[in-house]
Amino acid sequence: NADFNTSTHLFTAPVTGKYQFNAAISINNVDSSSGYGFISLVTSNRNYYNYIGVAHMSQDDRRLMPISILADLDASDTASIKILFNTGTAQADIATGGVESHFSGYLAC
Repeated sequence: NADFNTSTHLFTAPVTGKYQFNAAISINNVDSSSGYGFISLVTSNRNYYNYIGVAHMSQDDRRLMPISILADLDASDTASIKILFNTGTAQADIATGGVESHFSGYLAC
């Protein structure tokens, strides 16, 4: 139904219900001074987090940041994925080619 807008990177729920969201974001070039990072599913009603340890990574390491959430959304609520690291230089890249990073969602009930 074109419920995911590729320009704003927002999913908009067409109807009220429980939505299953799954994402795995592959991160390259994480700053070695970062202690942890997190991936979050940000919705209109609530934010969900998965913390990932990244301490002692070299800058060439790749880290997969997964999250799977069953979220309650009302019609017209939005959902998006965000990534943040606690410290370090903002130099990480999201791998987008092939199957390295993905986001999916569906109305479960």
